[in-house]
Amino acid sequence: MSELRRILPIIAKAIAHGSDSNFITAKGSDLLSRWYAESEMRFVEVFMRARQVAPAIIFLDELDFLAPVRGISAGETHVTARILNQLLSEMDGLGKLGISWYWAPPRHN
Repeated sequence: MSELRRILPIIAKAIAHGSDSNFITAKGSDLLSRWYAESEMRFVEVFMRARQVAPAIIFLDELDFLAPVRGISAGETHVTARILNQLLSEMDGLGKLGISWYWAPPRHN
């Protein structure tokens, strides 16, 4: 699995290059913030940038970092729900704009 996680960004970048699309990458750990609503704004910025330079391919790495394991809660369930809702809202309708997105599979320890 770690080999696949290492190769996926390379494949996504090659697809972007081969289709004359811009390549945008973001890590889940970089998108998270301890400040209220800052994480949501970081997602908005990534997708806004993709809309500005469309056609584009967005590669989201460490996306599993955004959501805790199901059934385990650290008291941050509302934060996770807000971030997930923002992510889904941003993804809505991207295909019509010539924007695709890919993500790396969850990391299993």
